[in-house]
Amino acid sequence: MTTEALDAAWAAVHDATPAGWHVLPPRYRPEAPGAPWVVVASNPRARAEARRFVQASGATEIAALRYLADRLRRETPTTGGVVGRPEAPAIVP
Repeated sequence: MTTEALDAAWAAVHDATPAGWHVLPPRYRPEAPGAPWVVVASNPRARAEARRFVQASGATEIAALRYLADRLRRETPTTGGVVGRPEAPAIVP
């Protein structure tokens, strides 16, 4: 993992993150062998019943961030994401 690749992945996430949304720091979960890195974006200022989360995971921190950026670009704040708490992440290599 290079610093440049990690910086580029974070830049893609920031570019894709809707206004008012926050991205939580990536977490490493060794119990998930195929995709131990998970990262979540949410709109924390929304009313509890309207709060949305977009979650992504990957084999590396960079892969998880790239997948999150892709999901954020495809899923708008009004139509995308999961209502409520994030549960099991989608697994990507």
